Amino acid sequence: MNFQVLEFVVGLSLSADVIAEIRFATNYEFYEKTLLKVDSPRFRGLGPDHTRAFVRHATDVCDRIELNYRNEVAYVQFLMTYLGGYFLEDFRYQSVSSILCETPVGFDDRIDRARKSFIVIADRFIGKNLNLYLRDLKAFTESVTNDGYDLHPDAFLDRLTSCHAERSYRLDPAQQHSFHRAAQTAHHALGLLGPVSHNLCLALGYWLGAGFYKDPLYPWVREKAAEGGTVALFTYAERRLDVQLRLGAT
Repeated sequence: MNFQVLEFVVGLSLSADVIAEIRFATNYEFYEKTLLKVDSPRFRGLGPDHTRAFVRHATDVCDRIELNYRNEVAYVQFLMTYLGGYFLEDFRYQSVSSILCETPVGFDDRIDRARKSFIVIADRFIGKNLNLYLRDLKAFTESVTNDGYDLHPDAFLDRLTSCHAERSYRLDPAQQHSFHRAAQTAHHALGLLGPVSHNLCLALGYWLGAGFYKDPLYPWVREKAAEGGTVALFTYAERRLDVQLRLGAT
């Protein structure tokens, strides 16, 4: 349903906020069922409150970039599931985000074109059933098992981008700066201290996506940072990583 029609019909009597709330409530069950089809274990584990926060975040993003049909919103939620809730801010996915952020003129084919761009990314870095993502994640984990988090941040970034076997790549200076700036923002927002906090945020930003520290997909990041700072977040992230890799190997 295109809610631009709804806004035209009732716009004289209802505010934009009220219309947005009606739209959200009307479509929420559809979005929730769609997410459960995409990744039932993940969204059941996330819980109803955090899932609702994720759907609201996605719908707000779609409002800003003028994607009004619920199937379009559902596809953006699908992208967020794999690329992170703030993938529009992640330069690695610019081939997708630049399409979605275009101003629609005439026939709007942004979703179709974004889907084609996402497939290229998925084929290179995600793989079927996340097999490439998990393989690369395991390679990275093994490369930093001993003292990897004590590396100079630039060397640590090299470890991240070098864990993709024949698909590995190097960052240019501007891209390195972007990663470091994002990590700095994250560890300040989370109130993290200690020498490994910057590299920890580099790793989380690389594997979870830009804006991971505020992403409704990852409430545990904020919870663990609030509980015990860098040590608690690092310990819990390692435990989740170990579980994810073991499940991926089954």
